[in-house]
Amino acid sequence: MHPRGLTRPARFIAVKVLIVAAMRSCAADGVARSPLSLRDVVDRALCNNPQTRSAWANAKASAAQVGAARSAYLPTLSAGVSASRNRADGGTRAGGAAERLQAQTAHSQATLNRILAEGSARNAEEGYRSSYTVPMILDGSFWGFIFFNSRSADALDEPALRTLDVYAHLISAMVTAEMLAVRILAAAVKTAHDMVHYRDPETGAHIDRMARFARLIAQHLAATGAAGLDDVAIERIFEFAPLHDIGKLALPDRILLNAERLSQTEREEMKQHTVRGRETIEAIAHNFGLEHLDGLDLLRHIAESHHETLDGRGYPHGLHDAEIPLEARIVAVADVFDALTSARPYKPSWSNDQAFAWLRKLARSKFDEDCVEALVFNAKKVREIQAQFRDAAAAR
Repeated sequence: MHPRGLTRPARFIAVKVLIVAAMRSCAADGVARSPLSLRDVVDRALCNNPQTRSAWANAKASAAQVGAARSAYLPTLSAGVSASRNRADGGTRAGGAAERLQAQTAHSQATLNRILAEGSARNAEEGYRSSYTVPMILDGSFWGFIFFNSRSADALDEPALRTLDVYAHLISAMVTAEMLAVRILAAAVKTAHDMVHYRDPETGAHIDRMARFARLIAQHLAATGAAGLDDVAIERIFEFAPLHDIGKLALPDRILLNAERLSQTEREEMKQHTVRGRETIEAIAHNFGLEHLDGLDLLRHIAESHHETLDGRGYPHGLHDAEIPLEARIVAVADVFDALTSARPYKPSWSNDQAFAWLRKLARSKFDEDCVEALVFNAKKVREIQAQFRDAAAAR
């Protein structure tokens, strides 16, 4: 990152943001997280976004206060900071909000110390010789770090730190605003998901399984280089997969709750749930002021395109091959696999091998072959997910 206005010693500084809350939630589900680069976000905000002007002014004022109190330096993290402050290679410095971190529990302190130590070790591995670490505070609670890293040992002098304090507060304000928007969207998504579950006869376990199958596929595609998915996109797919059928909220009970075979007219009406899903997502985004939230397109595509097929015979738009968004192709494979391997009043469950064979047979004509093979490759993890999230009837 080369932000405009930085003094020359601090100009070659990489910025990383580590959001601890996200790490904790994903660690519980076994997902490794990476630091989030804000290069594009900050450059765009400083150069082109008028909405950050007030945040910029506030950041300058807050940074002045931090600079005056920099000697306080996070007393509750003193052990971790001292361990990582090695002047031979520039060390790690931390500043700001010390008094609010004193209330953290011993567990939180140990977590923060560990993160600082890991960050220092990672910086050394990547060739950085000095690092300035600033905590992020939201509603009085610590929730992440901002790291300013430099390959020069003498880049972080006092003038540079004063300038970086301004950028730190601006970045923190921007990331906090983004996190709050994501929380709002998550709350809206959860509410919508609950509403779908109340009306749709599909079980809650089905939703839990297919969402995790979708994440499993996405992780494999990213790990093998078959798709350019980062951690954020993978997590969004996991979060949004349960809403693939949100459009069913708009279907009448005579269609949604019909246990008999649908007529041709009723099937055409059922197909409209994909279009209604897109419209519902648009309404949620508009009502909560989230139209421009990063990742919202993933949700739109999952809701609208999960019944498209590679041969163009799917619905609602008859898309072909790569015209179908990757996230929709992923969710399609996850959803169909779980439907095949789940017992329903109108059919028995298939074995995993039978379902894998059927998906492979239709790969390249109906389903994305890479997505199918990703699921097959992770057959052991598939079984673990199925064991953890069993249907209530099967569990008895």
